[in-house]
Amino acid sequence: MARETLSGRRYSENFALWLDGREHQVSLGFYPDGRVAEVFIESARVGTPYNLLMKEAAIALSFALQHGCAVDTMRSAMPRTSDGAPEGLLGVLLDRVAEMMPAIPLSLEMQPVARRAQPLGNC
Repeated sequence: MARETLSGRRYSENFALWLDGREHQVSLGFYPDGRVAEVFIESARVGTPYNLLMKEAAIALSFALQHGCAVDTMRSAMPRTSDGAPEGLLGVLLDRVAEMMPAIPLSLEMQPVARRAQPLGNC
């Protein structure tokens, strides 16, 4: 599938995720129909290899979304513990996105200001 381009201005959600005692700031950009189009992740450890890894993972996730890969498809591929909890940050993030999906308006074109999501606390 060809890459679906993004508009210059788009709705976004910002929130914090915690994994292994580390805070991560996440921003999600959306297509006008409410689908997640892009992901940005910034860890509290700016300038470290870990932070770089998170940024690169977000870029790869964004490309997958823009080429038509469904959130649920990626969720099902993430490593999980024996009780079904995600083991890594991308699994936690994709679970959070799946929880948000019903609450995201179907048309986001007329919403110029992003609303701030509440932090999740420790996951």
